[in-house]
Amino acid sequence: MITTQPDWLIPLLGGNTLLSAALGYLVPAMVTRRKDAGDLASDLLRQALERIDKLERENAECAEKAARLEKRCDRNELVLRLTLSDLSARAPDSPTLRQAQTLCGPAFAAGG
Repeated sequence: MITTQPDWLIPLLGGNTLLSAALGYLVPAMVTRRKDAGDLASDLLRQALERIDKLERENAECAEKAARLEKRCDRNELVLRLTLSDLSARAPDSPTLRQAQTLCGPAFAAGG
């Protein structure tokens, strides 16, 4: 006795085979793509963190340099005030004193 297959069985098996092949390709491709995206995100995050560390070090160096410059400016201002004060007591009509007071501005004019 020969059994015949229903007409719908062949297309169903063909569709099943096609679906299995597509999933067999797509699933590994999607997993690989997701892994690559994760690796790229990790690399970008690592680069961003390295850049932040570098910027923080540079900022600390700038802050230290600014503090040193501020100390130097404060010291120079004190020296200038002492010098102008002494010069104004010794030679109030000195052209050098007038020139220094003009260059330093009103803050130093009256021994400020």
